[in-house]
Amino acid sequence: MAVEADYVYSQGRFEKDVLDNMNLKFDPATGANLDFRVRSNRPYPDWGVISMNVHTAKSAYHGLITGFTKRFANRWQASATYTLSGLWTSDSPP
Repeated sequence: MAVEADYVYSQGRFEKDVLDNMNLKFDPATGANLDFRVRSNRPYPDWGVISMNVHTAKSAYHGLITGFTKRFANRWQASATYTLSGLWTSDSPP
């Protein structure tokens, strides 16, 4: 009989993230975006959607891998494995 367990951790920093539209203006009273279709509501009225690539995203992966193996007579063997894992990410602030 054999029992095994492994732990895996992987961390990412400064991963690529895309900010979809940087050409937005906000209403100071409500904090909501102004209507983008109206050109005068854009900080840069001659431009449409402006995307920006930033490298500020983070990620962390945790994994626990477990296994159990049992040998029987006449060359028979049974095994079972289970993996418990999770991935946590944080995107860039707006």
